[in-house]
Amino acid sequence: MPGGRSDNRASSEVRALLNDSNGNIWVATKRSDLMMYDSGMHLLRAYPDPRSGYIGMIYAMKEDSQGNIWLGTKGDGVIRMKPEADGSYSFRKFRHDPSDRFSLTNDQIYSIEEDNDGRIWFGLYGGGVCMLEHSDSDRFITPINRMTGYPMSQAEKVRYLLCGHDGMMFAATIEGLLVFDPAQRPEDMTFSVVQKIPGDRNSLGNNDIIHILETTDGSMWFSTFGGGINLLKDYQNGKEPRFEVFSTTEGLSSNIVFA
Repeated sequence: MPGGRSDNRASSEVRALLNDSNGNIWVATKRSDLMMYDSGMHLLRAYPDPRSGYIGMIYAMKEDSQGNIWLGTKGDGVIRMKPEADGSYSFRKFRHDPSDRFSLTNDQIYSIEEDNDGRIWFGLYGGGVCMLEHSDSDRFITPINRMTGYPMSQAEKVRYLLCGHDGMMFAATIEGLLVFDPAQRPEDMTFSVVQKIPGDRNSLGNNDIIHILETTDGSMWFSTFGGGINLLKDYQNGKEPRFEVFSTTEGLSSNIVFA
């Protein structure tokens, strides 16, 4: 890794990537390094530094519509990097606080997404989903406070979040696909859990969903742990969604697909 530490193999094991709106490439490694390169892969900045302090192992990165860079870590919560006039960043860390009902539900942040109205959503492995109503907020809306209808027993471990072109939020969990409208009031949110139906070849290939991709034509693809690649064919509120499943039967080398 150009500019990274070479004294440990973990310094070359990349955990997250981000291409920001300025064309810069952010690389986060297992060693807890965070590097920013220009489009020619020339190192511009490296963290941690004295201003950032310890960051932790980054599992997710997201640039929001205001230019903030959000870092989700495995065990060290969320970090907001706010751009300053001189090109540097200020850092704010958010962590779970057992005494604060409006803190993160835990510190295992596997995914970060922004919805169509600028709310920032976080997928937690073991804590469901949490949300900031705007990028400068420090009060998280969670299943512990206002998101009272959240199905924690079925959607506690979230691997990935994606806001679709229609504004609906899709959450990949180890127990199925969670779908909800992020524009609803947290107290009124309804959550649909989509799971594999044994014997139904047009249901999910497997409940353990790892990644979601929406293509430019609006098609929604899901990679699963054991169920191959699933293409969402039809989904309407109140009706069971239909999928086309691509597995080893159709030529995949494995039914375990990470992305």
